[in-house]
Amino acid sequence: MNPATIDIIRAALTADPSVTPDDKKNMIFALRNHGKKPQEKELPVSQPPRVLSRADVAERLGLSLRAVDKLASEGVLRRIIYPGRKRGRGFSEKEVNQLITDRETYH
Repeated sequence: MNPATIDIIRAALTADPSVTPDDKKNMIFALRNHGKKPQEKELPVSQPPRVLSRADVAERLGLSLRAVDKLASEGVLRRIIYPGRKRGRGFSEKEVNQLITDRETYH
């Protein structure tokens, strides 16, 4: 199909408020690929990383809050900062568990 024709149809679909963006995308895909539907890929559902507070990290590592802050300033632990925020929210449970595993390996 001629690209100009697809642009005209895209403009008409964009102007129609009853057409959702997904429907628009599927229709344009079908026009370009002679009626074939896009194959949907199932993405694995992943859990968001669990965030631990400074106190939780200190308890798990058997350290003081100051020691946890020092680990963060040295780059051993990374603070999790949510978008649009300036302060750290906490630390990734996965990183803390990895640190515990590494500590046990070397001791």
